[in-house]
Amino acid sequence: MSRQAFHLVLFGLLFAALGAFWAFNAGGGYVATTGNVVKTVLKDEGTLGTAVRLLFSYQVAGVTYESTRAPELNKAYSSKQDALNKQAEYWDGRSIPVYYDASNPKNGMTELPKWRTGWFVFAVGVAMMLLGVLTRRRM
Repeated sequence: MSRQAFHLVLFGLLFAALGAFWAFNAGGGYVATTGNVVKTVLKDEGTLGTAVRLLFSYQVAGVTYESTRAPELNKAYSSKQDALNKQAEYWDGRSIPVYYDASNPKNGMTELPKWRTGWFVFAVGVAMMLLGVLTRRRM
């Protein structure tokens, strides 16, 4: 195996391992708790439609935090009725799951973050390994 091919495979393996680690440990620093819906509002997004915005609260060590980070509601509905139906699912006071960053509790959200970057780095690593193997075979 040429030195260049060996380095491609080696770095590809490193990238693939790092990417897999990121992808599978996306929510590693987040802690689950229960929060409550404070309020929901409809927001006109112009030609995109109507969006539902959520404000929720949660407690960590006796401190109450509020957040609006609700990825599952991060879209506009083309029909106002669809937006109203979604808003009805999040009535004031409803208990909802909340995930907060253990190192920064004010960073709370209703879904664990999805780290697509990890899968991208993994794919780059696999591509580098394949390129290294193909380069070796040509020689």
